[in-house]
Amino acid sequence: MPLKKQVAIVTGGNTGIGQANVPALARYGANIVIDYVAHPEATEALSKGGMGMPTRTAGVERAPRDILVVGTGPGR
Repeated sequence: MPLKKQVAIVTGGNTGIGQANVPALARYGANIVIDYVAHPEATEALSKGGMGMPTRTAGVERAPRDILVVGTGPGR
């Protein structure tokens, strides 16, 4: 489990690309925080399946150093 003891914060983790990444990260052993703005029911379904802890935000959070950020932003 290469991501054991690592935390993955998946913004938009309850829809689209983010939702597809949550199970993949869980398979690799990451502890997952599912960040979302809308559709709490989709987030609850993922967290009940043992795939993450939901957190609802609408702003940008500051994080300490030594954090790897991998972003996907599909173009138009």
